[in-house]
Amino acid sequence: MNKPLRNNHQQNDSGKGLLASAVDRTKDLCSALFRKKNTPAGNGVGEAVTAQPPNEWKELVMHAPVMLLEESAEKESAFQLLLHRCCSANPDIDEQSTFKSLLERESQGATFVGSDIAIPHARLEKIQRPELVIGVSKKGVVDRQSGNSARIIFLLLTPASDPNSHIRMLGVITRMASDKEWRAKTIREAGGNRG
Repeated sequence: MNKPLRNNHQQNDSGKGLLASAVDRTKDLCSALFRKKNTPAGNGVGEAVTAQPPNEWKELVMHAPVMLLEESAEKESAFQLLLHRCCSANPDIDEQSTFKSLLERESQGATFVGSDIAIPHARLEKIQRPELVIGVSKKGVVDRQSGNSARIIFLLLTPASDPNSHIRMLGVITRMASDKEWRAKTIREAGGNRG
């Protein structure tokens, strides 16, 4: 079953749950990606992050909660799990209407963007700041309608009153997701076999 990481039965050498350790490593990878310095063109290091986003947007991504989804899932159930995590952190978000908004946005065009990435997103009237949760699936999340799948899902909710925050956050996430090394490490750390 897909759950936030609280009841891990397997322990590593330090006594920390294996899944919790994978989440910590994924967060470290997020932070490391934004600390990359631009280097001369051609050597492949740091090229994915050419224009640094404002610190407030980077901070939101770097400190976003990460959930490991252990079982393969349909997109709707994965979106519900991630949304529930957002709603737990921000009680002003109405879970039912927000889920409906996410599905309406999906009906306009799937947010499975390729390279094992999906970015479901919605703009909401009742929130004051962007909310983000990152889901990493060991076995993949499937969109049966399009035939696409994803292993890393960024669920983004932004205030309808600030369309620029929506665009900026999508830009930050896209830069992060375009880093092939980060994607491979994130999937590997979650226990997936790709990368």
